[in-house]
Amino acid sequence: MEIELRDTFEKHLRGGINLFLGAGFSVYAKDSQEKKLPTGSELCEELKEIFGSPTINDLSKVCTVIDSYDREGLKRYLLNRFNVSQYEDFYKNLLRINVRRIFTTNIDNLISKIYEGSNRKYINNILKNGACFGDESCVDYIPLHGSIEEPEDKFIFNIQDVSSSFNLRNKLWVSLGNAAEQIPTLFLGYSLSDSAAIEALFSDSSVSVQKNKWILLKDNDNGLSAYFKALGFKIIVGELKDFFEYVERCLKDSAKDKDGEKDSIFEIFPNAKVPKESSNLIVRPIEDFFLGDAPIWSDILSKRIHTTAHLDQLVNLAEQNKSIVITGIPASGKSTILLQLARILNQSKRVLIFNNISVNKSNIIKNEIKSPTVILIDDFTSDIEAFVNLEDNYNIKLIGFDRYYYYDISSHRLSKSKYNFYDVSDLTREDIQGIYEKIPLGLKKSPMTSKIATDEVPSVFEIVNYNINKTNIKERYNTALEDLEENNPDLLDLLVVTCYLHSCRVPVSYEVINAYFDYEYSYNEIADLMGALQGMIKEVAWGMIDEYHEQDYFQPRSQILAETIIEQTKTFVFKSVFEKFHNNVSRHLIPKFYIFKRFAYDAYYASKAFNSWNDGLSFYEKIFTQDGTPFVLQQCALYLLKKKEYSEAAIKIDKAIQISNKRFFSIENTHAIILFKSNVVTPTLARQSRSVLDRSMQILQDCYNTDQRKTYHAVTFAEQALEYFSVFDDFAAKKYLELAKKWLQEIEVEKKYDYRAKILLKQLNRIR
Repeated sequence: MEIELRDTFEKHLRGGINLFLGAGFSVYAKDSQEKKLPTGSELCEELKEIFGSPTINDLSKVCTVIDSYDREGLKRYLLNRFNVSQYEDFYKNLLRINVRRIFTTNIDNLISKIYEGSNRKYINNILKNGACFGDESCVDYIPLHGSIEEPEDKFIFNIQDVSSSFNLRNKLWVSLGNAAEQIPTLFLGYSLSDSAAIEALFSDSSVSVQKNKWILLKDNDNGLSAYFKALGFKIIVGELKDFFEYVERCLKDSAKDKDGEKDSIFEIFPNAKVPKESSNLIVRPIEDFFLGDAPIWSDILSKRIHTTAHLDQLVNLAEQNKSIVITGIPASGKSTILLQLARILNQSKRVLIFNNISVNKSNIIKNEIKSPTVILIDDFTSDIEAFVNLEDNYNIKLIGFDRYYYYDISSHRLSKSKYNFYDVSDLTREDIQGIYEKIPLGLKKSPMTSKIATDEVPSVFEIVNYNINKTNIKERYNTALEDLEENNPDLLDLLVVTCYLHSCRVPVSYEVINAYFDYEYSYNEIADLMGALQGMIKEVAWGMIDEYHEQDYFQPRSQILAETIIEQTKTFVFKSVFEKFHNNVSRHLIPKFYIFKRFAYDAYYASKAFNSWNDGLSFYEKIFTQDGTPFVLQQCALYLLKKKEYSEAAIKIDKAIQISNKRFFSIENTHAIILFKSNVVTPTLARQSRSVLDRSMQILQDCYNTDQRKTYHAVTFAEQALEYFSVFDDFAAKKYLELAKKWLQEIEVEKKYDYRAKILLKQLNRIR
């Protein structure tokens, strides 16, 4: 093998590299008929023969002709032809390379087949799931021309005129440009006839300073080498098979066979380990925690944060055979308890910590662990499939943390026979006193305030917030927001975008910020903007260098801070940011898009952004064209309900029910709410439409009796029963009250931790 800058190249194979694959990469793989996958010219000849296309020596033109009279036939043929059934063993050496991202113009599934054999890495299609974040086992996969694994995709074969693809999928190509700026790129399977893709990307003057890039050329052709050198490439000469055999020799120690009785889980996920001492950890003033920062390990190991009575109970539960689900109201100290519990358990057990996981990542964890291990997962309902998937390994004890509301929505997926359920919302008087005592003297105010309302369950954060000599958090950032609005609108936008994404449980990346500002800033300028924002609002935003992906990710100090800042942002500012974000930022750029979309279209954000219901409706209709799920329509209906546009809300929820085929109880619940709210506007209307109100109550009864998410439906039923009784003070109304009370008492006895249920039960008990 002739390799230009060989030593540097080998360093990057180990340290991290992007791949860009062309048709020549897959020619040593076969389909189900044991035929080798074709190059572009070979596919062109096949299609002409099979479909009787006119003699045209251009793949894109042949496809255009066939597509005009047999679109489905062409699609079926391509799906079968590029479905890999076997491949040469040398491809497995790809797993030895530290690949970060794979861009490809191929539509086959060879890469997926290769990575199926890995116990350390998995493929993540960013067009479906969004980019990876903080996951060293993830390889982002970007099929620029479509993939047979996503058969609804349109396949793009116009290699001769990639400029069209560049214009149609501009932001995907921009992603490659950004990737080339961050780490080196290796091009495999390209010939001169395929070079339009490369030229379209790398001759563009908008691409700034790039890292090294290498291309594998089959022959030592001086003219071809000169062409690619002119585009800034380093040249590797040799066959694809020879290259992978070289990789095996070069990286023979990078993928050692493991002892079947041991695992390498800490090698695969080093950041999931629990530190045993505070040396080499980030240390900060403890005041930062009491001003709203999430806890960090140095806070926990130094024992500068109060441990509540819940911790002893949880340590005891951890000794039982069952896994544990830990819930609480917002800001109830779940993240603190997670770290405290992990520290204690780590003294006698093997412990790992993750912050929400994907199904693919859970497969690696599940398959790798071979000895008893406790896994603590924060925000576990973000991907409940991944969490439940880990149950299959009997060596794993799961401890999941999340807000009660999100747990309740997913509770039907968790078997009571496998889990203990524990809530950390309530605090003893001793805990409240202990939290107060830990507040630094410079922040503490006297005397102590323990509660702000008789019926309120105070969170840890609220106890701290009402006992420090700082402005209330809900007012603390008003001045800063107004200053940014007046003097630096771009910084204000950056702050709001960062908080919006964090409240949707994903960070904001350099690529997201760059796309939001329509690529008018360079990487360094974006970093300067974030630095300026940090300087102005220290507690709000921080930059974290993700060593695996080698790009910056930013997020606010805590979830509660992000939500508070969004709440304090003026409506017209949030509207501008919200619309600009969804217009400018492609889904594939958003880290963990599959999580983001669960929260991003919530009626709360639309209500914050759009005073005019027509504007909000237009937003949801646009989103529905991109994500045609019934849940988008459900949120649209809830938004319209908030705007008191009952007819439009009814139309949207009816459509959601039709699309879902009545498979989702949450949509049925929303349907019942809309039926009820739209007909109880006035006592007169309520009396005229009592049968409709009764129908709404019956829907909720059916949901409660059939669905395992009892609290979700019982609370809605109780709220409606109270409103129903305010109009109809008769036997039927009282029966609804009795049933509501019965359900809430069941919840109170079984779970004892739903705040809304407790308040409603008190209201029901006052009625005689």
